[in-house]
Amino acid sequence: MPHKNAKQMRDFISRTDKILFEEWDPIGINNFPEASDEYSSYAPGLLRIAMRGNVNTVADQLHQISSVHMGLSGNSRLNDLVIAQKLVDLASQFDSE
Repeated sequence: MPHKNAKQMRDFISRTDKILFEEWDPIGINNFPEASDEYSSYAPGLLRIAMRGNVNTVADQLHQISSVHMGLSGNSRLNDLVIAQKLVDLASQFDSE
């Protein structure tokens, strides 16, 4: 049986991915369920950053992903901060489950 923390980590990465797809979505594709894995590659790293608890650092990373990696103008700073707070709140639950 997999280690509890490994199973927890997979669950939290999945939850992070869901937040990215449903709420962050800088490309605007969340109306297409077949694209639900579009941001999956970013979820593990963002979760690790969120586990450190710094909302501004997570928001900076979200902006970096959308502007540099995706070449978009990026979401507003306020939107990135809202999503970052959700990710930090989620990450803070990791050890309690």
